[in-house]
Amino acid sequence: MWRDDAYLLDMLPAARRVIKFTQEIKFSQFQIDEIIQNAVMHQYFDIIPSKVWEVVQKDIPELIKILEPLVPPPDEPES
Repeated sequence: MWRDDAYLLDMLPAARRVIKFTQEIKFSQFQIDEIIQNAVMHQYFDIIPSKVWEVVQKDIPELIKILEPLVPPPDEPES
């Protein structure tokens, strides 16, 4: 079970970073900006940027909503 928990702990921050990296750009910019593409999908062969963009726009926000109740909030730094 600990492996599943570890995956959840990795998935939520990764999903949040995808949203952060893409929140103020349009697909046309995503399509030509290799830095943003690599930050979002890393360098794998046969990836179709338009499909990745569709997932970013439609599925990642919903994934975050599903994961948030399953992952404890990060520890608050002590003052």
